[in-house]
Amino acid sequence: MIKAVFHLDRKEGTDQSEFERYWQEDHAPIASEGVPGLLKYTISFPADVESAPFDGMAQLYFEDEAAAEEGLASEAMEEAVADVPNFADPDSVVDVVVEEHVQVDRT
Repeated sequence: MIKAVFHLDRKEGTDQSEFERYWQEDHAPIASEGVPGLLKYTISFPADVESAPFDGMAQLYFEDEAAAEEGLASEAMEEAVADVPNFADPDSVVDVVVEEHVQVDRT
């Protein structure tokens, strides 16, 4: 499993609740409905925003490296990236593509 992880901070003048609302209701559908090969998409927000190093995190899951490369280079991903300034500081984005190795899964 290949996972792309994105950490974002909200744009200046946007409170945490509006940041979370926009991301979930307006931004997330762009990726979830259009990125090819996307198996799972999660968004997480810190339990303690004041002490967290970022305001939100997204994880996009793909079957393998080829699927991740295709999805991350897709037109839908370009649309998602273009939407980031509407709710987040684009200069704050930290992203990394990793290979996930599950150690425990009791779900």
